Amino acid sequence: LSNGSITRLKHTVLDVNLSSKQQFRVLQKFFNAHDNYASYREVLYSVEPTVPILALLIRDVVSALSVVPTSIQTDDHSLKSKNMINLCSYRVVLKTVRAMESCLIPYELTKSDDFCVWVEPILERFPSCAEAQLYDNFYVQSKEVEAKDEDLKHIHDPWNFIVRGELVDAYTLHELPSVSSLQKPKKNRLAALFRKV
Repeated sequence: LSNGSITRLKHTVLDVNLSSKQQFRVLQKFFNAHDNYASYREVLYSVEPTVPILALLIRDVVSALSVVPTSIQTDDHSLKSKNMINLCSYRVVLKTVRAMESCLIPYELTKSDDFCVWVEPILERFPSCAEAQLYDNFYVQSKEVEAKDEDLKHIHDPWNFIVRGELVDAYTLHELPSVSSLQKPKKNRLAALFRKV
């Protein structure tokens, strides 16, 4: 929903009901990139089992392993140097592996032929083209659905507003209060809040 093809649909987003907007804003705050996704990571490490965002965990491992090792001069004052082991990067890798292990579901899932018959036609509807081409197609469809409205260009994030009246006639925009429930996350309280959504 944070894709440009969706966020440009200001009329459509302004028509979304208040409870759905509040739910979206809580999720948006939860998955905020601030402080290296601190809100998300707290729940990831405190709730089992969890479905992780693999891109974050892969990025953690790649960045930890790409740390340049610290070199020290050898005692014989030659030009040779020894690389020291950077334990901080290995701690990051260990924490990531533990997070992945906590995501394992201890259930034995058997294959269901009925489910496969049902899901295959749904998956075939998704194009197999490149991601950039897919986003371009979404944007073209978005422009067909709703033209740019100069009256709403001052609204950066329509998820933060509700409309009183009809957008085609006289209307008033009211800004929603900020999502303060996630300002100071407490362990397991944030997980409970996420489960409610």
